[in-house]
Amino acid sequence: MTGRYEAEFTYTNQQLLDIWRGTLAQIGATGQAYSIGNRSLTRANLREVRETINDLERKVAAESASPSSAGSGETKVYFKRPL
Repeated sequence: MTGRYEAEFTYTNQQLLDIWRGTLAQIGATGQAYSIGNRSLTRANLREVRETINDLERKVAAESASPSSAGSGETKVYFKRPL
């Protein structure tokens, strides 16, 4: 990747799945969107969150079914901010 990044983290697919499940729970607790007067804010696209969870569930299941791939399911997450 090009550019400068504030932070870079590596997560396993199981860790990402746990994070995304927590995200879904938070959306359920606080709502997907809200409006104040004539302004509105959509915090999350539930379909994209659900698709991401489904994708991660498939990856974690595949890793569990194949012991040789255990530990290989890591994903780098970049938090990019202009410096």
